Amino acid sequence: MKKSVLVATLLIVIGCSFAQNNYVPPSKPYKVLVSVFAGPTLDWVQPSTVKYELVSPSLGVRVGIPVDVNLTDEENYYFSTGVHMKFDNTLLTFPEQYPFQNYIDTVITTRNYSAFYLTIPTGIKLKTNTFGKSVVGLNLGLYHSFLISGKTYDSFKINTLSSDQYSVTTTRKDNVYSAMFKESLYAGIGYEYRIKSNLRAYAYANYVFTFTNYFRLDSFNSVSGLKESAITQGVELIVGIGL
Repeated sequence: MKKSVLVATLLIVIGCSFAQNNYVPPSKPYKVLVSVFAGPTLDWVQPSTVKYELVSPSLGVRVGIPVDVNLTDEENYYFSTGVHMKFDNTLLTFPEQYPFQNYIDTVITTRNYSAFYLTIPTGIKLKTNTFGKSVVGLNLGLYHSFLISGKTYDSFKINTLSSDQYSVTTTRKDNVYSAMFKESLYAGIGYEYRIKSNLRAYAYANYVFTFTNYFRLDSFNSVSGLKESAITQGVELIVGIGL
């Protein structure tokens, strides 16, 4: 009897020893998640100035290095920031005046605005618990954007005194019409796939609403003298990978 108890005790001790040696503590979620992404955008400007019209929605590109800070010991609540670069292109038509030799003519011009922005996002990201290797996320926040550079040029037709018609495209010049700063609200839903540990690939679809004026505060139409005013909306699909 004593021998049996001794053997059983020895087996338990050995089993516990093996269990301790093979034990792998659960990995804790990273406090800071850093990744890279890129994706297309579709943007449209809604002018409120009389006789200003959008030609068509335009394609753009957003790339960035987002940084998500885990706010809890779980993986559900994050503060989102980082650095983005945004390129967009806009076409608007409106009446404009141009000097030609000895006179000034008023024409309907199509102005092409290209703009390159540096964006700092601040927002929150909510994520479900991992099921399988999948995570569904929601994000909401603000884009704080600063105009870095851009170009504009105009295209229009003119009628001469001899009834001939000419198409004119002006030379490209620095974009001095778009606002130097814009504030946007973004919101969207996404899917993340956990490749291993904290390495994930993801895709998010966002709606973006810019509620500040698209134009500079001192921008006025040369024909009507009216202040140029517009808001911008858009959708974007961003695809990335990171820790």
